[in-house]
Amino acid sequence: MLTKVYSSKRCEECGYVWLNPVPGKRELDKYYNQAYSVPLYQDKAVRSKGGLVLRELKRRGLRKNATLLDVGASHGFFLSLAKKQGFVPRGVELSLAAVKSAKTSLGIAIENSSLGTSSFAKKANTIDAITFLDVLEHVTNQKEALKVAKRILKKDGLLAMTMPNAACTEFKLFRSNWEWFTPPAHIHFHTPQSLHILLEEGFTDIKIVSIRGDAGGNMIMQAYTAARQGIFYSLRYVVGRKRLRKIKKDIEKRMSEASEESGEEFAGFSRLVYKMSKFFDPLFAEFDKARNRRGKGPSLFVTAMKA
Repeated sequence: MLTKVYSSKRCEECGYVWLNPVPGKRELDKYYNQAYSVPLYQDKAVRSKGGLVLRELKRRGLRKNATLLDVGASHGFFLSLAKKQGFVPRGVELSLAAVKSAKTSLGIAIENSSLGTSSFAKKANTIDAITFLDVLEHVTNQKEALKVAKRILKKDGLLAMTMPNAACTEFKLFRSNWEWFTPPAHIHFHTPQSLHILLEEGFTDIKIVSIRGDAGGNMIMQAYTAARQGIFYSLRYVVGRKRLRKIKKDIEKRMSEASEESGEEFAGFSRLVYKMSKFFDPLFAEFDKARNRRGKGPSLFVTAMKA
């Protein structure tokens, strides 16, 4: 948000929020060429979420030896878990560094491409299940991506996705300072209603629930993160955007290195706040259950069948 001022629009009927205008290919290529992918230290979180996804896919009939294609496969954590559970892992990923890491560390072969330009897109009715785990919000043309997914899925093939929830409590409270409002990376923010509308064209038996997902801590931690971000970005009026961009890059580099070294998501003072906030998790447990039932949790988890 320091290199460019982004604006968003919201559909008053379904609550769908999107960046307007949608970032162009050159802008996104520049962003993703910075070796963007899921950090290695999030291995545990990805596998935990992956376990939930695989349990639901199996509940819906996905059998062992089924071919599972993960779009935005990153370092292959989820595909490694799927392989251990008896599925045939396939994946596509834009980050070459992540693709190499998956092959070297986990023995998982991932294609360095987008879904639309991949070899899989050329073969209709060949895949048993496709997953977009916190990926669809990054895709400029989501309808086209889902069209490709439907084409390559077998009859009664399954789709599973997770993504930020625009109807969640955090977004309503913190808006542009919400941890997942991160243009140009995140372009689309769906609600359960808008996501159902999006999927109705090519899929059936759609099930959407809200979950905790990858949210970085409870509401106390979320409030801290939002306040920190709001204060930081307000400094652009003091030091200027160019200077603040450099400061931000330096901070992110140091924090990333510290997180990689410790194997933890948070480092420094943020790590201290996170640990302190964990004491209040029992108090938020019932609150989280209640809001998830109302579709207000920070993440959406959807499964559907090819129509």
